[in-house]
Amino acid sequence: MDVNIRLYRFSDSKSITFLIISLFLLTSGFFLSERVPRTTFDFMVIDGFGDSFAIDAMSSCTIFTVTMGNTVFFGNNEDYPLSGTFVWLMPSQVMQLPSETISIHGTIFFGFDGNDQPVDGYPQGGMNDRGLCCDGNGLPEAPLNPHPERELPYTYPFYQILWECITVNETIEWFETHYLGSSLPGQFHFADATGDAVVISAGTNGELAFTRIGNLTHLVSTNFNLANYNNGEYPCERYQTACSMLNEVDSESDLTIDTCRDILEAVHQDGLTAYSNIFDLAKRDVYIYQKHDFSEVAKLNLDEELELVIPGAEGVIIEDPILVKAIRIEDLFTSSTPPFIGIILIAVCLFVGIIVISTLVITYQKKFKETQR
Repeated sequence: MDVNIRLYRFSDSKSITFLIISLFLLTSGFFLSERVPRTTFDFMVIDGFGDSFAIDAMSSCTIFTVTMGNTVFFGNNEDYPLSGTFVWLMPSQVMQLPSETISIHGTIFFGFDGNDQPVDGYPQGGMNDRGLCCDGNGLPEAPLNPHPERELPYTYPFYQILWECITVNETIEWFETHYLGSSLPGQFHFADATGDAVVISAGTNGELAFTRIGNLTHLVSTNFNLANYNNGEYPCERYQTACSMLNEVDSESDLTIDTCRDILEAVHQDGLTAYSNIFDLAKRDVYIYQKHDFSEVAKLNLDEELELVIPGAEGVIIEDPILVKAIRIEDLFTSSTPPFIGIILIAVCLFVGIIVISTLVITYQKKFKETQR
């Protein structure tokens, strides 16, 4: 009887210890697997815009540029019902092309990945370190007169333009000198730090049309072609709402980030707006909202973030031939405690727990033996 009791007690303590150690290993593995930063990035080499904006016009984004005095803001609602939203940071660097070596501007791009959809890996919009920015409205595909005599882009147009250009004028020149295929799947909104802005789309004659901000204080684009109202859904309530709210901004002092946020909130689409972003083109500040929740914002400064994108840093990879850091947008809204600190704290707590329980078991066994003598 005494032997059986002792064996049972010893076996029970071993089981407890084994279970605790297993729990420790499983928990650590779970946190490690969940916390490894994703660094997926697709470097697409294509002619034109491909399937990057192949979406329903009714769910197209709302984009605006607004400028007064020295203030220039660019706002965007990304209306597409996908998860897997990312920002990709690429510092200024030298890039080797098949025929030449070039220096590119530092950039931040926004987009989707991991959804098994045509838009995965394509940037939907972004800004470079000189304050040139862009985004696009998906539209029904419109015919474009092909110009095979023009230069082929060496990569996806948004990449190449923000890597190479500084102003809207340079952007327009790029479009006028590069081959984009025989159709456009959307219209493309660009703005620069001077307050100049343009929406580029397929015109009624099959040539590119350039709708410029001119002397106005704002330019808005949604789900109809600004140069051809038959291409898309016109009229658009979101377009009218954004224009109406922008018309109420009377002075530079009234033009704030909160003003832009309120506009994006007013025109967001429940279940469709995956993320929203506002660029301050003069300061190169980036404001990010996720899943049409405008109560919480993540703020980045592009210049500061690009300085952190160096070989060997967390989340930084070389996606040949680009040095890039990928960040899930949702991770910008999680706790500011670094993931590895949380893992260390969990490991320490579990280790201490094992020691305490093991000590209690051993102490109990000794006392039990003494009572049996």
